[in-house]
Amino acid sequence: FGLDEEGGLGVKRTGSASITQVDSLDFVIGAAPAMSCDGDSGGPVFITRNASEEVAGITAFGDARCMVSGTNMRVDAYEASFITPTLAASPSPRPALDPSADFCATSCAGDADCPLGMGCVPNPAGGMACGPRGLPPGQLGGACGSGGECPSGMCLTVGTSCSCYAPCETPMRHGDDGGCAVQRHHDAGDALPLLVMAWGLGRTGRRGRRQRLRSPLVHRGLHR
Repeated sequence: FGLDEEGGLGVKRTGSASITQVDSLDFVIGAAPAMSCDGDSGGPVFITRNASEEVAGITAFGDARCMVSGTNMRVDAYEASFITPTLAASPSPRPALDPSADFCATSCAGDADCPLGMGCVPNPAGGMACGPRGLPPGQLGGACGSGGECPSGMCLTVGTSCSCYAPCETPMRHGDDGGCAVQRHHDAGDALPLLVMAWGLGRTGRRGRRQRLRSPLVHRGLHR
């Protein structure tokens, strides 16, 4: 839940519990009626104070059946020693993707130089430039509904819409198949929530249907 480092959003699922024990570094909750369970580790525990929610703890562990108790680390106990110094040392937020930018003409030294949803990838013209993982750098064009509508045959998902994509120094061709699908990409190092590729390859499968090629999807899960 909330914006991640790539600008992606999750789904907020909530439940109410009661605080049953408070210690110097953590506190325990009991079902009332909800309880934290597998996959919730690292998630926030909110309390309501002065009619607004604030983060009181971070889910840590609980009983195996998720019915008796859940232990959470207190945020205030680590604020001065860990949270504040870590936030101060964090790099500046990456800029949002500018659909009009020419990434072929701009070099990068690392992913931090690229906008949200892109990484620093090899440029066919030499050096490194910003582009989606698994694709060379390029330029976004007009709106599209399928690869056949784009001169390069490539239609990418950008946020909730689709745009034509032209890789740097890649011969243009017309696709006659493919399409655009809004999907999310999760990667342990670099999630790509903005861009998914789908286009017609011009090759026929065993049953005579055009095949689609998508950028790899790597899913990450939280483990309790």
